[in-house]
Amino acid sequence: MSDIEKKQLRKLYELSLLLSGEPDEIIRNIAAMIAEFFEVRIVVLTEIKGKEIHLLCANVDGELKTNLGHLPLELTPCALVKEGKQTQFFDQVSVLFPKVDFLKQQHVSFYYGVPAMDSLGNVISTTCLLDDNHHEIDDQKQELLRTFGQRIAMELERKSAIEKQNKAELQMRKMSGALEQTADMVLITDKEGIVEYINPAFEKISGFKKSDVIGKKSNKLKSGRHDNIFYKTLWDSILSGKTFSDVLINKRKDGTVFYEDETITPIKNNAGDITHFVATGRDISQRMEHEQRLQYIAHHDALTNLPNRVLFLDRVHQSLARAKRNDKSAAILFFDLDRFKNINDTLGHVTGDKLLVEISKRLNGVIREDDTIARLGGDEFAVLVDKVSTENDIVPLAQKILSCLEQTVTIDKHSLYITASIGISLFPDDGEDADTLLKNADIAMYRAKDMGKNNYQFYSRDMSARAFQRLTLENELRLALKNDEFVLHYQPQVNTRNHEIMGVEALIRWQHPTLGLVSPGDFIHMLEETGLIIKVGEWVLNTACQQLSDWQKSGISNLTISVNVSGQQIHNLNFFKLVTCLVERHHISPQHLTLEITESILMDNHKKTIKIIDELDAYGFKIAIDDFGTGYSSLSYLHRFRIDTLKIDRSFIRKVTDNPDNAVITSTIIAMAHSLKLDIIAEGVENQQQLDFLQQRDCQLVQGYFFSHPLCADEMSNMLHTGISIGKKVGSG
Repeated sequence: MSDIEKKQLRKLYELSLLLSGEPDEIIRNIAAMIAEFFEVRIVVLTEIKGKEIHLLCANVDGELKTNLGHLPLELTPCALVKEGKQTQFFDQVSVLFPKVDFLKQQHVSFYYGVPAMDSLGNVISTTCLLDDNHHEIDDQKQELLRTFGQRIAMELERKSAIEKQNKAELQMRKMSGALEQTADMVLITDKEGIVEYINPAFEKISGFKKSDVIGKKSNKLKSGRHDNIFYKTLWDSILSGKTFSDVLINKRKDGTVFYEDETITPIKNNAGDITHFVATGRDISQRMEHEQRLQYIAHHDALTNLPNRVLFLDRVHQSLARAKRNDKSAAILFFDLDRFKNINDTLGHVTGDKLLVEISKRLNGVIREDDTIARLGGDEFAVLVDKVSTENDIVPLAQKILSCLEQTVTIDKHSLYITASIGISLFPDDGEDADTLLKNADIAMYRAKDMGKNNYQFYSRDMSARAFQRLTLENELRLALKNDEFVLHYQPQVNTRNHEIMGVEALIRWQHPTLGLVSPGDFIHMLEETGLIIKVGEWVLNTACQQLSDWQKSGISNLTISVNVSGQQIHNLNFFKLVTCLVERHHISPQHLTLEITESILMDNHKKTIKIIDELDAYGFKIAIDDFGTGYSSLSYLHRFRIDTLKIDRSFIRKVTDNPDNAVITSTIIAMAHSLKLDIIAEGVENQQQLDFLQQRDCQLVQGYFFSHPLCADEMSNMLHTGISIGKKVGSG
């Protein structure tokens, strides 16, 4: 090597040490310096990353090229440099490594590669000299290449450190920005609980400013809603290195409280010692209020705001548990409102709901503070009486309930009189669990109804026997239709002037296999409650139509037959189709079939009822209002319906000659029927004086025991052919 080359070599060495700037800039300068000094066509500087080799830059024929991409390391000669950790050179490199397109494109044959190691001794870079011709590289030049290579390795490590630092700083800025912008409250304290940082959300939610809390204890938000044990548990947890999470009831600066879903996390140094605590929290007041509202709704009646069945039973369970521990007693009063269904049916459910609200207010005013009153559904209520000594403790409360309900209630200008029937069961005599006590109180309530309503009854064991009989009767009733146990009896409807039979009313009876003939008053309500009234009602209509057809065939042509129809029947979608099919099947005229409905049916969904009655009237059926005067119908309502007949209830006829009020009501109904051009039938006529009263007021038709009890079909057939014999008892009742 000449002296000039030695000077250049020394100068390059010095320059390699003095190079400064960004890592990429230094690497590019090194590539240019090597190309110039070694007089080779191409210098390529690389970085080895895993199984890939990245081409950092290349000085090709004096022109700097960057962003040359990357290649699989195993395809290049640099793989051998990395594997051997020493210089490698080849004279036929394009032939030896045919898959490297760069070598083909440049038409090079000579390759000289020098490794560069990081501080751990791993090859992370190669300096590659490429040319068309072979070059001899002496020891001094090799040393210079190794020096340049190490500088490249150092710059790559510096670049990596800068990138990591920049990434860390970016991450810190993101975290700082996140803390500043997050909607959650963030508070950082030292190990002693002295506040070092709060974010804007903390200020916004709590109302406390940084100047209020920085450098002070972190207990500014304490509301007093948590006891000392709660806070001791909190500090024990976080000081032991555990994360603490719970819902805290905290206090804002203005004194208002809020619910915070808070998590407190200990921060540790490299030695594992706790240095700080980070508390993050979210204001969940709205969610808690919503959950509390849902909890309230789930346990309270929506109409009256009284506890519902779920909450009531829960309180009964708690009360019984206390009573067992303290050897005390408790009581349940179960009651419903007498004849409430009549009000619902006649005045509508809106009025019924308003009445329930008013009654609930009254009931709240008579129970003790420690007791619970609940609405179990419909018009059913229950009272839990805690701490009972004897049953005499319950009597005053039952009397108060009856008394407060007896007072007239005015709803939408309607004066309503309401009573209740109360059943009472006592713990532990009448049951040791909530379900049994409630069931037995219910049984006692039915006993109160049987005793005439508007009274209270204590449960006794014989009531369960009667309730069992009632259940047995209900089960037998379900089989009665299948077993052909129902029969129809017929009561004549008589012209008051000439005593001719103008029609008959079909009345159902149950021929029970062991109890004998059961009157409808003992089972009609069961049919309605169970829904059997639809099928049984269809049987009644079919049997009545068949009987009328038989009478017509026997020569009785102008007779009308009346059949009672329940609200469930007339509002059934198939009712119109049913009755029209029956008259056609039995070849009778619809004018000879009168459908008797009650006033309550008129008022229940009256728009739908008007439509149904209009359809029946248009087809030719007769419509009668049964038990008229006992409900809440008015003249304006009667005008809306196509009615043919009014039937005066037997309760007015019974004392029509003795009670002036009954006489006035009966006379008014007859006069109203005449003015509306309606037929009128008086029920329950039992003597000549009642008949005379009705004749004097031109009541066209009557029925009752004075003429005949309800008769079986054969007895009624005989009467239709022989006529009425007044004063002679007919039929067995």
